[in-house]
Amino acid sequence: RQDEKNLGNPNDTMLHPLRLMRVKIESFTTRDAYEYLASNKGIWTKNPKKAIDILPVVGSFQIFYNKHLKTFLCVYTDDLSNQIKLRTAKTPWGPFGYTEVLFTHETKNPDEFISTMFVHPEYNMKDGKVFFITYCVSSLDTQPILLKVKLR
Repeated sequence: RQDEKNLGNPNDTMLHPLRLMRVKIESFTTRDAYEYLASNKGIWTKNPKKAIDILPVVGSFQIFYNKHLKTFLCVYTDDLSNQIKLRTAKTPWGPFGYTEVLFTHETKNPDEFISTMFVHPEYNMKDGKVFFITYCVSSLDTQPILLKVKLR
């Protein structure tokens, strides 16, 4: 398990900071409509340079509210381990709890890794106790793979 304080090596070029932005759905295509999280107290800004880092990631990620757990989930890929992982928090900006591994893509090919990942909370079942993830593997012709996640 990895806790919030163990964020990895800041000199690692594979890690990049996770920052949050938000926009109203009707303004999705308007760049100036976006706001960026500027404080872990929930303060937002229009200036992207004032955005704060909340987690380092080595792949793609999504943060969304899960009704079943009554908390926010950060689901992300870890390209170094070929895993899809989960962390929880009471707010979308954390602090995030321990890392849980949802899935490991098994491969014998060292060049194969999870290249993209999307959670689809719009298809949640049982208030999010069951949700779905699609992911692609770098060497499998970008054919998406469906993963069904059942939470306890």
